[in-house]
Amino acid sequence: MEKRNGGTIIGTANRAVIEDSLIEFNSYDENVWEKTLFNTETGGYVVTELRRIPPIRLKGLRATFNKEQDMCYDLAGFGFGVKHLYERNNNADPDIDLARGMHSIVEINGIKADLKSLRTANNIRREAKDVFESGKGRFVVFQFEQHDRRIPFEIYKLSKKGWHGLYYYADEKKRHDF
Repeated sequence: MEKRNGGTIIGTANRAVIEDSLIEFNSYDENVWEKTLFNTETGGYVVTELRRIPPIRLKGLRATFNKEQDMCYDLAGFGFGVKHLYERNNNADPDIDLARGMHSIVEINGIKADLKSLRTANNIRREAKDVFESGKGRFVVFQFEQHDRRIPFEIYKLSKKGWHGLYYYADEKKRHDF
């Protein structure tokens, strides 16, 4: 198994699923995609669009990118195939796009999604609204840094609106679908 930046390994899958996933992972064109991680225990993987990787000189964006990658590793640990996409803001210069901030857009098993890392339940609805009403994705992934008893209730409110995704706590790595 390949691993960068401390990716997380979680779960197990049957051998046939893992082999099919490995074939899919290996099919990505290395001129377009970095084959970032393949999890041999779950069959989950991460491929990163080369244009999405910020230059080292942009330290703040590089830190954000690394956090997104860590979340992608967690998703691979859950058994998902994850594409970390370059989301262009229609500027001629990609560095301008990077400097203005990129969305953490991914495709999870072919479904466009957005990644959100939050400390507590305070901004769940606002962040989900940003994803679903702007059309950034059809799915949202929340990683919570702290346990907060309000989180399940706030997530329930999202599901009542027909908004879907998953959430997990950074220290547990157990996924909860909604």
